[in-house]
Amino acid sequence: YLVNLKTAGRTTREFLKESLETRLATVADTEVGLLLSGGLDSMSVGYLLSQTGRKVTAFTLKVEDDDTDVVKSRELTKRFNVDLVEVKIGQSTDGLSITVQRYSPTRELRYEKNIAQGIILDDAVLTSLRISGNPKKDNVFCAVAMYLIGQAIAEEGVKTVFCGEGPNEMINDYGFNPRESGYGTEDKGNVQ
Repeated sequence: YLVNLKTAGRTTREFLKESLETRLATVADTEVGLLLSGGLDSMSVGYLLSQTGRKVTAFTLKVEDDDTDVVKSRELTKRFNVDLVEVKIGQSTDGLSITVQRYSPTRELRYEKNIAQGIILDDAVLTSLRISGNPKKDNVFCAVAMYLIGQAIAEEGVKTVFCGEGPNEMINDYGFNPRESGYGTEDKGNVQ
């Protein structure tokens, strides 16, 4: 059926576009969110969302200003003409804090605010694992990150959020590959 890469790409894009349009048809909100890492999956969803006429606000986690994912997210939101909310998770003796910085597509700072502080890391881990229903060690980081960024999304008033999650999880390229399961190494790069 898919005889070459060009046909496969076109078909994949049409499936993704149709899926997105089907989901958007069920959403009454005029504004939707996008979890944007700057990677291929979220970039593809972001591009298609930006073509729908809806107001789109992208959210990305930020450790440092020059993180590769943040830099890519900034470039993409400028191209897509959507706002970017950079969510910084900080840590102090009081616990974790969440600060949001909302930027226009042209990188004008609309506002910065601290939305949470004193979050106990153990509580965040346990709550996120309880919500995700998946206590596997290779999902802890993602589960906690989603839980914390979810607080920023709620604070922004966005109720429907799209993301590129799925393909990486299906092929376990983030994961732990134990030798007893037949993997040649325990390196996540082993896609056997």
